[in-house]
Amino acid sequence: MEIQIKEKFSNPLLEREEVIVIVSSPSTPNSDELRKALAHKFNSSEDLVSVKHILGSYGMHNFKVEAYIYKNKELFQRFEVKKVKTQVQEEGAEEVKEEIQSKPEKKKVQEEGKDEA
Repeated sequence: MEIQIKEKFSNPLLEREEVIVIVSSPSTPNSDELRKALAHKFNSSEDLVSVKHILGSYGMHNFKVEAYIYKNKELFQRFEVKKVKTQVQEEGAEEVKEEIQSKPEKKKVQEEGKDEA
């Protein structure tokens, strides 16, 4: 994986570096791979790098990556929101799955009852 810096902007208000890089890779790199590579490239910790976008074009092996590199862990946690699934959301999803799975069975039972009558 080869990384070329396209733009680098220092944002003093949010105390972070905003970078746009071009990554050459045979397949689309995932966020974790990019976080490690960018942390190594910019002499930072992996915990302080946030990959925002990975943009590629069909058939091309170059990807435009937008990332933020924070100065410390406190700033990272303040500005980066982690998507956390709550237990209520998971339970709701399980209930919906159960309803979907049980509906075809009810139809089959109803159809069998019609055939017998």
